[in-house]
Formats: sequence, structure tokens, C-alpha cells
Amino acid sequence: ENHQILFHVTAYLAGQLWPERVFANSGWTGREQMRRNQPRIINWIRRRLRGNFSEWDSNAYMALDVFAMLALAEFAASERLRQMATTLLDKLFFLLACQSFRGAHASTHGRCYVTALKSARVENTSSLQRIAWGMGIFNGETRATGLLALARRYRVPDVIQRIGADVDTTLVTRARSYASFRPQFDMRGDAWDVRTLTYRTADVMLSAALDYRPGEMGIQEHLWQATLGPEACVFTTYPGNSQEHGNARPNFWAGSARLPRVGMHQRTVICLYQLDPNVGLGISHAYFPTAMFDDWRIDGQWACARVGAGYIALWGDGDLVLTDSGRHVAQELRSQGAGTAWIGHVGRAAQDGDFDAFQQRVRAHPPQMETGRIAWTTPDGNALAFGWEGALLVNGQPAAWDAYPHYANAYTDTPLDAEIMTIAHGGQTLQLDLKHGRRVP
Repeated sequence: ENHQILFHVTAYLAGQLWPERVFANSGWTGREQMRRNQPRIINWIRRRLRGNFSEWDSNAYMALDVFAMLALAEFAASERLRQMATTLLDKLFFLLACQSFRGAHASTHGRCYVTALKSARVENTSSLQRIAWGMGIFNGETRATGLLALARRYRVPDVIQRIGADVDTTLVTRARSYASFRPQFDMRGDAWDVRTLTYRTADVMLSAALDYRPGEMGIQEHLWQATLGPEACVFTTYPGNSQEHGNARPNFWAGSARLPRVGMHQRTVICLYQLDPNVGLGISHAYFPTAMFDDWRIDGQWACARVGAGYIALWGDGDLVLTDSGRHVAQELRSQGAGTAWIGHVGRAAQDGDFDAFQQRVRAHPPQMETGRIAWTTPDGNALAFGWEGALLVNGQPAAWDAYPHYANAYTDTPLDAEIMTIAHGGQTLQLDLKHGRRVP
């Protein structure tokens, strides 16, 4: 996805720079390069304005999408391309603002790498946040960051800057992204569809991709995460192998050999795996970096952690054991049960009392597993039931995932296939024409 637009934009801008030169690889003049690549760029942008990204909320590749759009917004001779790129940039920065926790792009990701999962300080999107609204840090990502810093035409709108800096508002973001792959560009032709739910407070964030291709082979998908700080995060995977480098996809921490079935309601996530000893490592495990927590406890099937006033509780289908030797010492949890079911629940002092009180609340009703289905009554009193088939039941009623809008939270309510996205915060409003690719005056 990101390679496509980088290639199209590079070819277009190179042709614009040397319109009469003949390019050796294509045999076309620069003017012909522009003519051929402009419709490709328009089609690519239009599909992301209306349908969003198959590499959704990627803390690796969103920066490259921003890089390509900034190059167009700053340098394209075509006013139409500049307008469309500017509109998609506005949308991208809005998505980044809503899917981040104090500068950490800590949401579910369509594609990811281990280093940026373990530390938000090395995310490619961190430096963009630093410039846009003063969070995150400057790191080795210099392409999009450098261009944003030097941009003369594009500026992140004030309303989006304010949203990015608003860390105290409790925010629940529902999003649905979908389109169809095109064989000539994607080497596949099927439809894709992802629904995500993110719950964020001033102290903790929980994010998940709901019921996304459960049981299918995974690559780099990161389907749920709870976040307390830049390095203080918790998630589970089904490791494809024992490697951590980026060329192993999936590997020990990034992606899953087979994707789990994930459900989420409010501040609780349930993650189910179908494990196969002949696929990947045949286990599931949890990332639980004890050195990054202010306090933590492991007792039976529960592992709980605290950073500041934020809490995370993790339950496994057997007693949880912290790895005590090797590369993953004091970072990895494994269940002594089947390893097919995990629950994550987040909390905060303002809602749950002190850390001891939080732990008592999550333990009050032990989760129950029956015939492949897990049931738990949360501290909020919600009776959840979830299995490999059927809907997530909340107090006996199915969660309405099929009715998800394109994007909805406290700042926007944008239906699926909407032509206009209205973004508002503190009396400021920005309207984006998603159909034509322009800001609405």
C-alpha cells in the first residue's frame, strides 16, 4: 500500500522536474510519466479518503504515507493533487491523534515491527506527533519528519493540533475501514474490512481490531494492545518463530502465525486462539515487560501492572508464569493451560481506587470457560460471553460491530461511505470533502 503511492509520487515529481527527458527504465518522457501517474495517485488517494488503509494505523508505514502526501502538497504542479494530498494529510493526522496515548501510537496496527512495539520512542510516527502537537520524540525517522518541519504549504490544522494535545478527555473511537484489493497493484483481488475500537483515558489506552480474519495466516497484524506508557504495554501473540528481526513475518512478537479472534467492549478485550503444534511455535504468549511498570503482581491466572494511576489486568486460561531466563526474561508470560484464551482489562485510580482495590475488583468474578466459549462479568457489571463463533454477547445482547461507522468519537461522527467528514473540538471545526478530496471552505 505505501510502496504504491511512493512509486507513483516519485515518478510524477521526477517527470515534473525533467519533463522533456526520457527515463531509461520506462522509455517515457517526464511529461508522459506525469500523465500516466497522476490518475494512479488520484485513485490511490480517493480510496484512502473514503475507505481508509488496509495497513490501518501502522506505526511504521503511516509515516511513509505522510511523506508521499507532503511531497505532493509541497511540490506538485497540479492544484488538484495538492488539494487531495492536503485533505488526506488532515485525515491522517486526525487518525494519529485519536489512536495515540501521550505521543505513543499505541493502537492496533495493520502492520508493525518488534522494536516499535516494545518502545513507542522508535515509532516512525513519533516525530510527526512531536512537530504536530508536541508529544512523542524526535528519532531516526527523518523523511516525513524533515519534510513536515520544512513544509511551507502544509500545516496541521489547529483543531487537529488541539485534539492531539487533549490527553485528559476520555475517548472511545469506533472505526471501520474497507475496500477491495486490485490484482494489478496488490497481487490479490479480494475485499478487506477491519473494524477497530479504541478506549483511551488520561492514564491508559486499550485498542483492538474486532473479529479480523480469525484463524487465517497472519503476517504483521497487531490485533490488540493495552498501554500505560511508551514502553509499558501488554499484548498477546501466536509467535510464528523465535526471531525478532523485521524480515521474519510473523515472528516472536510482531504478528501471529494464525490470527486470533478478538472481541472488545468498553475497557475489556477477549482474545481467543486456535493453536496448532505444526504451525509457528504452536503456543500463545503475552508481552509483559515488568521493568517498565511501577508495580506488578502475578498470582495464579492473573497478572496485573500499574504505571502512575493506570492499571492493566491480564488473565490466562491457566496459571501465568513469567519467563525467568533467556532473551525474554521478565518480559514474557505463558499460560500453563491450553493458551487459547486471554482477557485484558484496563483501569485507573479515579475509577477503580488504588492498585489493590483494582485487583480485587477484577478477581471478584473468575472467568469461566465452557466448550470453547469464555464468560466473564467485568468490574463494571457487564456480563461478557465470547467464542470462536457468533457475536460477542454483552448482557445477553450481541455487540453491534456490523453497524460500525467510518469514524466516530467525541470529535467526529462520520458514517460509512460519507462524503463529508466534520471534525470539531473546542469551538473549532474542520470539514473534509472525502468525495472530491478538498477542505470545505
